Amino acid sequence: MRILLYTKETDESSAKRKEVLKSHIQDGGMEIFHSVDALTRRLREPSEEGKIAILLVKDQGDLRDILAIQPLFRNVSLIIQVPDDRAETTRMAHRLRPRYLSAAQEDFGALVKVLRKMLNNPQEYPGVGP
Repeated sequence: MRILLYTKETDESSAKRKEVLKSHIQDGGMEIFHSVDALTRRLREPSEEGKIAILLVKDQGDLRDILAIQPLFRNVSLIIQVPDDRAETTRMAHRLRPRYLSAAQEDFGALVKVLRKMLNNPQEYPGVGP
């Protein structure tokens, strides 16, 4: 199982979120990407492992860039945190068909619980299995 974490943020809050996520993932199974280009290259690599992508979206421009590579997420389970809860942002994010969608101001613990559930029950989530 590979976890692909995308975040443009490099501030203290982002570092804390990364550490929280790392604490729930075994064997260094998380790769971190700070640009859509780097994430795109990784998604184009062949892989037999299931994948979960956690996308911590900075703003609507960032979300538009991610939407441009939507076909690459076809066999990837998505967890998305958007920057706000505006209707337009939510609508854009739903086009990616995430397994879980939250706004940045919501409890990060809920996102972690969803990730743990996906890791513990891969058969229930297409793209997550071994």
